[in-house]
Parts: sequence; C-alpha cells; structure tokens
Amino acid sequence: MEKILVTISTGAASLAVLAVLFAVPSLYNTINEVHDEVLDGVSVFRVETDSAWTEMMDIQITVTPPSKPRVNPFNSVFRQKRQTFSGLPAWCQCEPTKPTCPPGPPGPPGQPGQPGLPGAPGPRGEDNTATYAPITCAPVSQDCIKCPQGPAGPQGPSGPG
Repeated sequence: MEKILVTISTGAASLAVLAVLFAVPSLYNTINEVHDEVLDGVSVFRVETDSAWTEMMDIQITVTPPSKPRVNPFNSVFRQKRQTFSGLPAWCQCEPTKPTCPPGPPGPPGQPGQPGLPGAPGPRGEDNTATYAPITCAPVSQDCIKCPQGPAGPQGPSGPG
C-alpha cells in the first residue's frame, strides 16, 4: 500500500514539474508579445498625433493672415496666468523693485568644525653638501694621577708595652 502511494505521489510531482516546465516559457512568450504590441501601438499613436498636429498648424497658417503671428491654438483652452503684463507698454514697470538693504550684524560664532584632512607631503629637502673640519679630542694622559697630601688622620692606639 505504501509503495503504491509513493509511486502515485512521485508521478504526480513529476507531472507537476513537467507542466511548470512547459507553462513558464509559454507565459514568458505571451508577455513578450503583449509588450511588443503595446510598444507598436504607442509608436503608431505618436506618429498619428504628430501628423494631426502638423495638419492643424498647416490649417492655421492658411487661415491666419500673414500680418498676425502664429499662436498656439491651445492657449485659449488652458488657463492663463493671473498677472500678465504683456499688454502694457514697454516703459511700464509693473514688478516692484527688490529692496537692497545693508547686511545685518554678524551672528554669534558657530561650533568648531571637524579637523581637516592631512595636507600633501612637502617637497624633499636639499642634500647637505657642506663639509666640516674633523672633531679632534685632546689625547688622554696615561700617567698616574698625583694627588696632594690630605690632612693627618686620628692618632692610632698605643702599641704593646
């Protein structure tokens, strides 16, 4: 009974692995095909909108008199800025001048900063080319040292009698 159960479960697991081995590449190919179709659709849409824009501009050129400058037709659709000074004469100064005040007093000093990085090593020093006379010491005397006679010592004990 156990052998049959192990055989059936092994067979079912093998079938599941085979199914996965066939399903994953199929899913990958399907996803790639959908991706390519979306990219193609976007490029077609871009070409169509560009050609439609060109046609609209050509129609505007044919309808608009030559003395009037070309204007984007969507300017009337979208909201304009509230403060436009475009219709005023050139000598009007509509923006307030920015005040130029002297700087205030300096603030208190801040916390000391972190120590900086060590600097680059300096250049090599020049070689010493000066020559000095040899140092000679006075010869050491090998004679006996004669010291002066010191004071007399204490009187010794009396001799045998």
